[in-house]
Amino acid sequence: MFDKEKLARIIKLLFLYGSEDIVQLRTLISDPELPSVLEWLRKELRLRIYPVGNYDILNLSQLVGNVKCSPLLNAKFIYDVTGGIAATVSKDIISPSSFYISLFYPTGDESYLTLFQRLAKNELCFSYEFHPVNEKLFYGQDYENFNFENREFGPVKERSSLNIYKEKEINPDYVPDWYDVIILGKKQERSGYSLREISADTGLPFKEVVRHWTKHVQPNLIMAYNIWLFDSSFRVTVVHQRDLIRELVKIPTTNLTLCSNEHCYSAVYGQSNQLLPTLTFLSKLSSNNSDIGLYISPLSPKWEYTISGAIPYDYFTMDGKWNFDVDSIIEKTEPLLMEGRKIVEND
Repeated sequence: MFDKEKLARIIKLLFLYGSEDIVQLRTLISDPELPSVLEWLRKELRLRIYPVGNYDILNLSQLVGNVKCSPLLNAKFIYDVTGGIAATVSKDIISPSSFYISLFYPTGDESYLTLFQRLAKNELCFSYEFHPVNEKLFYGQDYENFNFENREFGPVKERSSLNIYKEKEINPDYVPDWYDVIILGKKQERSGYSLREISADTGLPFKEVVRHWTKHVQPNLIMAYNIWLFDSSFRVTVVHQRDLIRELVKIPTTNLTLCSNEHCYSAVYGQSNQLLPTLTFLSKLSSNNSDIGLYISPLSPKWEYTISGAIPYDYFTMDGKWNFDVDSIIEKTEPLLMEGRKIVEND
């Protein structure tokens, strides 16, 4: 195995630049073992890399909120019946009628509410409340607190170096096109989705895909990269005030916070051995008069309690505009809605 300091140093670069361009990484770290380290991470720890999007420039907002639905419905049903516009749906195992949802939607457009009104009308969901996100913070997992030999994270503690990634300033000279959005979406959809595969899928010449990636997507549409070297057993979504962020990032696998004017929502993923220490730490925060709420969501069975999706690139048109046609979404998902009604009515 490689030296832990070397691994941590290279992983920090991956958070910033990903692993697509080995030539670029070589200019940033003059280490002859770089290719071997990347290969070892892929082979031994199943290195997975996903770009974290910079959405403001796309005129795409994120919204966060709570939806109360029948406990018989799972996270994937809510994701699918609303047309795949959710970034995340997480169902609380303790209170299974409570769903945390973050959505993508064109800035200023509230027609998405029609989808939830429809669920309420069909008695599948009972209430819903969403607020626009005004700040997004990404930290990445704390791999300096990771044992690469037994492949487990250490205890909750102050991070030795906390890197906070924020959305980039909008470049007024950049106008995203269809290919840019498709490339970003496919990269978020599956780790290892190569530019050559994207070329084959889109029909765009490989050299053009590379140009879009290096000149458009990387510098404008990506704020950082999510690096996974472990398998999660759970997700805890913590609802809290802004002043609690510095406490929550002591958990080594807290990696994203979305804030609205009302609350912040932080995502904590973890291995099974981390669940009790994580909940104990959060309980102590709560007992110290911190106003927090929790959605505890196991990752197994798959998509029962939580599901996350890529940017909804299917709704971006060739002429560079978002077309979230709610009527079309309703029509396409009508059979699924009927299935949901049968599940609830037959209980």
